[in-house]
Amino acid sequence: MDKNYMNYVNSTGLIVPDTSQVQEDIEQEIKEIFGEDIDLSAETVQGRLVEMLTLERRNILELLALITNQFNPNFATGQYLDAICSLFKTIRKPAISTRVLATILGQAGTVLQNGTQAQTTEGNIFELEKTTTIPATGTIDAYFLSKEKSNIPCQAHSLTKIIDQVAGWEAIDNANNGVLGSESQSDNDLRIERVKNLYHGNSAVEDIYSAIMEVEDAKSAFVYENVEDEPVEYQDYTLLPHSVLIICYGGDDENIAKAIYKSKSIGSNYTEIPGQEIEVILPIVIGSFTENYTIKFNRPLEIAIFLKITAKKSQYSGDDLENAIKDIILDYAEGKIDRMEGFKLGSVCSPFEISGAVASVLPEIIITDCQISQDGINFSHSSLSFSVGQIPVIVEENIEVNIIENL
Repeated sequence: MDKNYMNYVNSTGLIVPDTSQVQEDIEQEIKEIFGEDIDLSAETVQGRLVEMLTLERRNILELLALITNQFNPNFATGQYLDAICSLFKTIRKPAISTRVLATILGQAGTVLQNGTQAQTTEGNIFELEKTTTIPATGTIDAYFLSKEKSNIPCQAHSLTKIIDQVAGWEAIDNANNGVLGSESQSDNDLRIERVKNLYHGNSAVEDIYSAIMEVEDAKSAFVYENVEDEPVEYQDYTLLPHSVLIICYGGDDENIAKAIYKSKSIGSNYTEIPGQEIEVILPIVIGSFTENYTIKFNRPLEIAIFLKITAKKSQYSGDDLENAIKDIILDYAEGKIDRMEGFKLGSVCSPFEISGAVASVLPEIIITDCQISQDGINFSHSSLSFSVGQIPVIVEENIEVNIIENL
């Protein structure tokens, strides 16, 4: 590897710096060759060359990071992720075709081979699931599968057009809607499922975490157990003897409580965070009796953060770059950007990672600066750290986007 690229590798791995840092590195390398007095301003030929080299080096570093991260299940994609998940007995859910029962009409004895095609009024092609012979009644019901494995719609009485002309096959119709198929499980959903499966049955802490994360709309959770006879300190919190500290973000209170009840060890106490505690009374039927169980957990404090980001249009050809960048940042915070976790309990909010998220979705632009703040006044390139009882949140109004137009 070129010695210049080795500057981005240390004992912790590969470092992908901000675009501005890459540009500074290249400018310094050029000055070492041609002297400090060389003019590298943007309007000069050599300045344009610096811009080109910066983009090229940045792209190479991102490619190297992508390859390196294929060994990390939190960032791996595609077949790399499939291979890692298979080690934990987690298999990606395959795409499934929409399945519909249709009535075939025609001459007795007509044989339709499996794969024979018909089409809906929307233009979607369906294929006969099994070879079928039309009986003496001239009609028979058979299942058809959408050619494309996905959630392809097939409304009642829409599968009516014969594609493969088979002698003796006269008509087709479906009395009811088809059962929708589904797309292949996304990388992000597969990563979440791997984490859930990873902990099942290992210990009470892992079981509670997995149960919570299976609750609808649960976005993040933290579980910590004190097995000692004395209080234990963890970050900013004091855990009672023989207790469990449970913090979760998202999900309905009652559903979270039910998940905890099913997975929590009998007899252990709860540690509550003052002002953040939630208490749910669950009526549990045991035989012919109903007992009320008290479940306690905590909700995190939502900490608002502010962001300033500057981007050069470069090769961007869309109409509204400002809102496009805001949407990407909001998706990143929600964990919707592939290979990026987003904001979780106890997150470290990195301006570098946020700018990297934007660059990964819009590689045609150049991010020149990204700063973060907790008060909307004092911005910095430094990351912000939060305790497990806190979660950073960002809203569109707190994102300032500055666009640099092309010359």
